[in-house]
Amino acid sequence: MKVTIKHKYVKRVVRHNKRKVDRVLYYSVPPMLERMRIPYKDPLSPQFKNFVDARNQESELKIKNIQDKSVPPPPGTFVHLAEVYRGNEARNVRPSREWARLKEKTAYDYGNNIDNTILKRWGHFQVCDLTTEAVAALHESFIDTPYKANQILAVVKVMIKVACKNSVTFGLKWDPCSAVSAFGRKEGIKSRRQYWTYEEEALFSEVAQRGFWELREGRIPQWRVEPAMAFAHALLTYTGQRPGDMLNMTLADYDGEKINVYQQKTGARVWIPVHTQFKPTLDALVKRLREQNIAHGPLLRTHDGQPFKARYFASRWDAVSNACGLRARGLQRRDLRRTAVIRLYEAGCTKRQVAAITGHTEKSVDTIIETYTVTTYPMAQAAITKLEEYQALLGAKE
Repeated sequence: MKVTIKHKYVKRVVRHNKRKVDRVLYYSVPPMLERMRIPYKDPLSPQFKNFVDARNQESELKIKNIQDKSVPPPPGTFVHLAEVYRGNEARNVRPSREWARLKEKTAYDYGNNIDNTILKRWGHFQVCDLTTEAVAALHESFIDTPYKANQILAVVKVMIKVACKNSVTFGLKWDPCSAVSAFGRKEGIKSRRQYWTYEEEALFSEVAQRGFWELREGRIPQWRVEPAMAFAHALLTYTGQRPGDMLNMTLADYDGEKINVYQQKTGARVWIPVHTQFKPTLDALVKRLREQNIAHGPLLRTHDGQPFKARYFASRWDAVSNACGLRARGLQRRDLRRTAVIRLYEAGCTKRQVAAITGHTEKSVDTIIETYTVTTYPMAQAAITKLEEYQALLGAKE
């Protein structure tokens, strides 16, 4: 008879043995504490409950101390290192140079990895006790999500770099991360090669404007129309910008002829002439916003005229993408930037001309064309056309 465990953070493990009776063990696994075997066999006994409750209270206290930014962290611990790395306004601790130069989105992602992974596992451990084996174990525990594993490893490496610079404080004189390498192709890390075809772009725009049934678990099916997603798709397609930069495009950035874009990631500024097929749509949107007495702020807005938040925009985009089956094909909105490079290259633009639109460096454009750009049918068709023209010219000379 199986006993139902009602205690929080308790894991039941069965050790099977053919010759003897199966052995049942219980482990206490609360956040920020090492996994520990519970020395009592009966989960209904008061000793078992007291042991688990004490461990859980210790875990809650450590989590509370980390969340309370006004409490000084234990010296030399990873909580202390996290404060030195990213700073602490509550205690007037300035962030390190490595953290200060991060872009907003990168800092947000790094912060999530620090709080939800690194500190939960190593929070109150001394940094000087970190071993290569521990770093490798953390990295390999996320082998099912190799991209996330590599990002966590990158955060750990930069934190250890900061610790080595402050060796007197943390007592670390060598780098335990140096022997741990990131996952590569054998673990599923591959350069994205997806790009949007004209048919897929038309399908996305049609579904967004025509509407679709949105099915959410536990909710009544709802008919949704997302014209803002169709506009966002066109804006990404004709400008070749990142989704984050697209959300930051304002009415003031458009002067009726070109869009002035400041790229947050690189700090580059590009001026993009508006495509003739997209200009009527953009002009109509600007006119409608001004009729609503909206003269400033983002171009892209929700149904009620409010600027899109990044997460809400992502959820609405994914809803349209799911409705037309493009998400199942692996297509993402960021792939439209690569698609823009492909289209410009197919049209015969030079690498410098492509860079003038997308904001890439010429070296990056060359890398995309040579490495990431897939061989499309229009490219093959253009090659055969040139071959036919060349052979016809040779025949005329004979």
